[in-house]
Amino acid sequence: MKTSAADNIFKYDGRDFNIWLKLITNVFIENDIVGFLGKNVLAVEPENRELIKKNAIGTNIVLNAIDRKYYQYIANIDNPFEIIQILKALDEDNNNLRAEKWISELKRLRAKGIEDTVKVLTHMRSIFINMENANCYLGDTEKVQYMYKALPRELKFSFIPQKDTNPDEYYENIRNKINFVKSIGDEKVQDPVKQRDDFMDLDYVDLKKGPKVNSLGLKSSVIYATNPICTEPKIAYTMREPTKISE
Repeated sequence: MKTSAADNIFKYDGRDFNIWLKLITNVFIENDIVGFLGKNVLAVEPENRELIKKNAIGTNIVLNAIDRKYYQYIANIDNPFEIIQILKALDEDNNNLRAEKWISELKRLRAKGIEDTVKVLTHMRSIFINMENANCYLGDTEKVQYMYKALPRELKFSFIPQKDTNPDEYYENIRNKINFVKSIGDEKVQDPVKQRDDFMDLDYVDLKKGPKVNSLGLKSSVIYATNPICTEPKIAYTMREPTKISE
């Protein structure tokens, strides 16, 4: 059975405007009236009966694909181009309000401990996606900053980002290390201020005695990195090759 592009249109209710507009555009293409989306065609030839007919078809397509609450804004508009321009302006206003709420939510989100860290960061990523869908974009550095600030105190020393840190890689790195530590049963949180052994770093370092080999046969050395978020230098750790333990 032949399907029409109109079959895939959902009623626009203030969400996903760009997706909705793409679907509307496909319907206009299918009906050979896509030119009516780019301008008010009747303004040039208001007496052209063929154009009047096509304009009516396009207007009906749009009206049937929007929630009735928008009718008050377009009551006196009789062409699809101007209707969509009004909807676009309303969507931009809504996006600005939503962006403020999203930013407020990002600032508020904080992980209480190791257990809910991945859940909090995953929620942050969903906010990033919603913002991008609404044409509200954050830079990679901003995303990483929000994620870093959401980490609990005991993880901040282990996941100090750099200026060029990719937010997706940063998230995956945190998630993978937390899941790995959980998989070996090491879920006890240690305070990195009181105790320099980093529980998230398998090859922890004893600063007084130098590199130390842990139970998995891993050793490490200390490097210093400048945190673009925190102005003071922090300690970061690097994974080294496994050290063979004598039997």
